[in-house]
Amino acid sequence: MAVEGHEERFPAARPNGRCRIQKRSVAADDWRRRLLSQVLSVAWDAKERRRERQRRANLAEQSRRDNIITSLQRLWTQRYVAAFTVAMTDEELAGFYSERQITFFNQELEKMGLTWRYPFERVE
Repeated sequence: MAVEGHEERFPAARPNGRCRIQKRSVAADDWRRRLLSQVLSVAWDAKERRRERQRRANLAEQSRRDNIITSLQRLWTQRYVAAFTVAMTDEELAGFYSERQITFFNQELEKMGLTWRYPFERVE
């Protein structure tokens, strides 16, 4: 006989062959597995969202830098080519940046107080 509020030490088997304690622990184990699965899923989703946010921020920064370099290229053209102080080389005419343009870009970036230099690492 069990004392009030306590389980019997060896409960009798039910008609299906299982005792109450085993059924309860199996249900608790299932609940723990579902909870662990849900927690891991939430953690994984948070990690993926953080990674996507970082990727979007990197692309936005890259776009901002591209716009700065494009405006510096226009400035270089106005300052030197339009003033007839230099002629554009074939690579510059083809849209590639020459060494003298890159030097100009980096000098202007330094004057602007920016810490990055051209060419900068691209993010895909």
